[in-house]
Amino acid sequence: MCVTSPLPADPALVSAPMYEQELRLVVPLDHPLAATHRDGLPLSAAAGAQFVGYRPGFGLRSLTEAWCREAGFVPRMAFEGEDGETLRGLVGAGLGVALLAPSTHVTPGVVELPVTEPRTTRTVGLVWVADRPVGPAVRVFRDFLLRSGPTLLTPP
Repeated sequence: MCVTSPLPADPALVSAPMYEQELRLVVPLDHPLAATHRDGLPLSAAAGAQFVGYRPGFGLRSLTEAWCREAGFVPRMAFEGEDGETLRGLVGAGLGVALLAPSTHVTPGVVELPVTEPRTTRTVGLVWVADRPVGPAVRVFRDFLLRSGPTLLTPP
């Protein structure tokens, strides 16, 4: 069982959506987009920027590439990583921009900008193997997450 995004389309798995998460364009504080687009911008405005992002194989990497294609460009990846807060730090150091989930804490040197087009929202959900028996503890935990998870896991 795992919490993941995007939800897999594999028929051997059960996927239960839990919540929607808006991804934002994170830019350095001194980036030209930060000064002029605090209320939001189309992703195409970042077409000329260098990006920092998740390594290939991560769900958010494939979503980022798809959203950029929809906006009419291929992102130029300057740096890749495996942790959102590390990527946020690279943005703060001026090494690029990134599409990231909103942070739960303030990161010095970055601004999070809402993306107006395309819609940069992902579904986060619970996934488990369809035909695998689970023990009572896993079943109780799974049922608890399905019932209460959206309020437990939704970022502030």
